[in-house]
Amino acid sequence: MLARTRYAPMLEALWRRELLLLNAYWVSTARLDGPRDLAGFDRIWLVPGSPYRSEAGVVSAVRGARAGPRTPPAARFR
Repeated sequence: MLARTRYAPMLEALWRRELLLLNAYWVSTARLDGPRDLAGFDRIWLVPGSPYRSEAGVVSAVRGARAGPRTPPAARFR
């Protein structure tokens, strides 16, 4: 089972139990070419379970998250 197919039930549970509303979007790593590709997002969530379609896309996402100015480093990358 693809990990991304399990997000919807988890997000629903977070809403029901914690009243935490999140808008999650799956983005293929094959579409990531640089930090600007994720510029509109507050956070990224990488799921363990290589192989990714694009290792370079994953590295780009991580670098962008670590360099992002919006939040303290500890909260920026989980």
